[in-house]
Amino acid sequence: MAVTYGFFDSVNGDRTYNADQISNYFLKLISNGVFATPSNSMQVVALSDMNVNVTAGWGFINCKWINNDSLYTLQLDAADIVLNRIDRIVLHLDTSAAYRSITIQVKTGTAAATPTAPALTRSGSVYELSLAQIYV
Repeated sequence: MAVTYGFFDSVNGDRTYNADQISNYFLKLISNGVFATPSNSMQVVALSDMNVNVTAGWGFINCKWINNDSLYTLQLDAADIVLNRIDRIVLHLDTSAAYRSITIQVKTGTAAATPTAPALTRSGSVYELSLAQIYV
């Protein structure tokens, strides 16, 4: 069993902390999701021409945060001529060394007679939260 503690000022480099040690402090205070203030935080709003806007707001996934401080526009793929699909707008956390980021993305669904939303990825270095499902 280990005892950990923090955070104290460093004296001659005797105290160093990594991002996880600092971020994990928030585990007891905040859970995954979108902050409720303002009330329209990270809402997905339909535009014309297969575009959507994500409104400003803060999100939190596994001790990492994202701040979208203005409208963020995403373009959906063109609709199938015959079949419908369901797309998702997600917050996409990737903690792998190559990315280390949270992005706002479209997960394009599969056109089908009875479409279903694409599954959220929650394995390895990737964890996604759904902001919206869009019937196309």
